[in-house]
Amino acid sequence: MIARFYNSYMPKAAPEILTTANLERIYAEIEARVERKFEDRIRRLEAELERTKRDRDLWRKRYFREKETNERLQHQLEMAKAENKILLAKIEKLEARIAELEKERYGRKNEASKESSPLSDPPEPKKSRGRQVGAKGHGRRIRASLPSVECVHEIPAEDKCCGSCGTPYADMGEQTSEEIDIEYKLIRLVHKRKKAVRTCKCTHSPLTKIAPAPPKLVKGGMLTTDFWAYALAEKYEFQRPIHKQIQLWKAHGLTMSQGTITQGLKRLQDMQIFAGIVEAIKTRIRSGDRQKSDETSWKVFQAMEGKKGYQCWLWSTLGPDACLFRIDPTRSRAVAKAMIGEHTTALVSDRYRVYYNLGENVINCWCWAHIRREFLKLQTIKTQAALGKRWVAKIDMLYHLNNLRLGNGGQDFDKYDLELREAIKEFERQMKSNANRVGLHVDAKRLFKNISADWEGLARFVEMPEMPMDNNESERVLRNPVVGRKNYYGSGSLWSAHLAAELFSIFATLKMHDVSVVDWLKNYLKAVAVNGGAPPSDIEQFLPWNFQKAE
Repeated sequence: MIARFYNSYMPKAAPEILTTANLERIYAEIEARVERKFEDRIRRLEAELERTKRDRDLWRKRYFREKETNERLQHQLEMAKAENKILLAKIEKLEARIAELEKERYGRKNEASKESSPLSDPPEPKKSRGRQVGAKGHGRRIRASLPSVECVHEIPAEDKCCGSCGTPYADMGEQTSEEIDIEYKLIRLVHKRKKAVRTCKCTHSPLTKIAPAPPKLVKGGMLTTDFWAYALAEKYEFQRPIHKQIQLWKAHGLTMSQGTITQGLKRLQDMQIFAGIVEAIKTRIRSGDRQKSDETSWKVFQAMEGKKGYQCWLWSTLGPDACLFRIDPTRSRAVAKAMIGEHTTALVSDRYRVYYNLGENVINCWCWAHIRREFLKLQTIKTQAALGKRWVAKIDMLYHLNNLRLGNGGQDFDKYDLELREAIKEFERQMKSNANRVGLHVDAKRLFKNISADWEGLARFVEMPEMPMDNNESERVLRNPVVGRKNYYGSGSLWSAHLAAELFSIFATLKMHDVSVVDWLKNYLKAVAVNGGAPPSDIEQFLPWNFQKAE
């Protein structure tokens, strides 16, 4: 065995005698070689272990680096998903806004639905405008109220005889037809006041006398009361700017500077000739128990202390038979409260925040037309179009039932009142259910929550049939001033803004009583002129609900 081991580790050489010394030497050599071999192997293993450790550390670093990269990318992915969700919501809102603007620009202005009511038979198809097929016409209207001028047209002399034999034609009467003509004429009134001298020797009488001067609206002015009546009506009723009126006058031979008209208007405002009429309108509105309010922007191009810019507001308050306007620099609750007054009243308005908490004397009735517009706006979101359409139909049904309840002179009131109450109860149930519905679109849910919060004021028309469901009449009364805002941008100063508000109030109230604005101005301004440029002492006869045109 020792020999075999020896042979495996010792080089081949001549055999020698195995003595004790040789054996010890051989064992020493074998141990040295074995030790060197194991040391080499250990060094290789240690080197391999070091390489393995280095690889381990390298892969560990790579693992944590990749893990960190993965976490970062995962976070970026989550952020991108959140951003994508926000962008999709923005795109949805922008698409809805684009659809809303396109509808505003190119769509129908009338909010009335073309669909027939489910409670009525479908109407027969009609033409969009003009006389309907089969309807009886009224023929050409005779304007007998207009002054007439007869124009006789003779047959030419060469046509009065027969062209063959020369025998004259016999007269057989006339064929009458009418035309409407217009004559715009500016005239210069030359007043010649007769003078007389005393022929007696009575010293207590004046030496000379002169005919009284015609009354003037503005002392020393060159314009008659009728001229001012037309100028005021053109500006504040027909919304034609002063410079356009001046161009019209110039086309008919009158050259007038704008300063002359502007200074005249300022003098009229300084004299406060319309203040009494406006105060009577205010008193009449506040003495009632029903009002409608709204407001719109109005520029006043005059610097005001404590205010930046020129944005002011034109407020309107509408009573059953009177309308009041006011220009104010703010859109605050204090102005709304001042417009309404202290008398207990039911107020129909939109849900603008200033109309909330106006006081215990104000009973809010919110406008259903604005709720309907919110659902129409919701339809511009593609995913919510069907929902918006369904709820517009529900609101249309409430309108229809309320109209049936109030129509026909109150006949079948109880029947339709019961149907309306059942419909409004079901509307409330579904609305509150949607307000708490999980997964509903955020805009739709917000709308239902807002309706739920204002439900008491929205449902008030059921218990108060005399109150309308919407504020449309108050919006319509603002249309004429809005035309003026577009034509002459607002007012150049505070005094002109207050004059505009006063005349808007008077003219709107006159129209509610079917009184001609021009006729009223002519009569009232003449009375002011007779009174020396001051408002007449008795303005009762000039109040819109009392006015009778002088014959």
